[in-house]
Parts: sequence; C-alpha cells; structure tokens
Amino acid sequence: MPAFKGLDTHARALASGATEHGATVHFVVPEMDSGPIIAQAAVPVHAGDTEAALAARVLEVEHRIYPEALRAVAEGRVRIVEGHCLIDGRPAVIDRS
Repeated sequence: MPAFKGLDTHARALASGATEHGATVHFVVPEMDSGPIIAQAAVPVHAGDTEAALAARVLEVEHRIYPEALRAVAEGRVRIVEGHCLIDGRPAVIDRS
C-alpha cells in the first residue's frame, strides 16, 4: 500500500527523501487507504522537485491507471482473495513505466 497514506502525501514523500512516489487505486474499506489494491503506478522523485511538480507527475499516472482499474472491475476481471486483488487470476503489480 502507499507509504504515505492520507493527506499531504506529496509533501510527506518529499520531506522523507523518497526516491519514488505514486498512485494507488484500491477498494474502499473503513481504514483509510487500506483496501485491496487494484492498480499502482510509481514515478521518480527528482532532486529539486516541488510538491506541485511531483503532484503533477502522480496525477498523470492516476489518469492512466484509474480507468484501467475501473474497466477491470466492471468487466468482472478482479477478484479479492484473502484480502488481495487478482486481475485475470494474477496479483496486481506496480507499473513503473
């Protein structure tokens, strides 16, 4: 799951010195940002990044993975097994492209 759950994730990623950050699409459960993961994508954190610059890169991957995840759910290709999502029978993976 995301290393920086909740609000202000981009600022916290920068403050921590993380080398990558990203977006996660998951099912909603009572605990914030803790549901089974459908899709994830990572982006690099560049030296000198601002919160706005990092947020813009993350938003680009969100715009790609969110519809992909929704399509997989709508098509009935996602199953939750023991608290983890399987898409077409395989575990969800982090897209680092």
